Amino acid sequence: MEERLRNASIDELRDFLRGRFQEKGPWAADTGTRESEFPYDLPLELWRGADETLRRRITQATRDLVGEVPGEGWSADAVAWFAAFIDRADMVEAIPALQLAAEQGRWSKAPDDGPRCHMVALRTLLGLGWKGTPAFWHELPEEIAKRYPALAFRGLLAHDPTMESAFAHLPSVVGDEAGVMRIIDVLSPLVRRASTASVRQKLRSVFPKFTEDVQAEFQKWFDVHGWGSIAVEDTLP
Repeated sequence: MEERLRNASIDELRDFLRGRFQEKGPWAADTGTRESEFPYDLPLELWRGADETLRRRITQATRDLVGEVPGEGWSADAVAWFAAFIDRADMVEAIPALQLAAEQGRWSKAPDDGPRCHMVALRTLLGLGWKGTPAFWHELPEEIAKRYPALAFRGLLAHDPTMESAFAHLPSVVGDEAGVMRIIDVLSPLVRRASTASVRQKLRSVFPKFTEDVQAEFQKWFDVHGWGSIAVEDTLP
């Protein structure tokens, strides 16, 4: 660890973080070596070993950078690396800045794949425990809602322990194999938390609203995971 980082000012930390995630300048990650590093590796090492004073400075530098997006140099990859650092550091102190950016749709205006950048902001917020409101998830821009259907699904699940509103939303955003795969990724931990039968029941209630191709894709992955037939009625306790 560079000792100068431990005593760096907020401005210096901001420059350090920006250089890491944009992969520019002296702080760029070494990705061409045999044991290449991820851009967030060194910032995470610094964060985990930081005392309270240094963490406050890193947090402020991070908040400042949240406000820089979608400025110059913030490619979709740079934004993704930056968000991964916030997520892996479990930096809940960054929630207000990220929430403001998400509610304003600011990251969605990034010239390099704005929808992906907006998705990354929302995914990070969900990972930090922010839930938004049901209306927020229902009102996502159509391009983002359909490209990343698991976003609203996860957000709605956080608000409704019955899971009904989350599953009711699926037919409006899942229209192809890629969309099914994104939902299956969320269903895997959901099955472990709830039960296979309850998940099947909720999906069965909206199944007729999907196209036949989407229905077949869902059933294919249920078969792969051993979750049973969606069409067969369950007897729930």
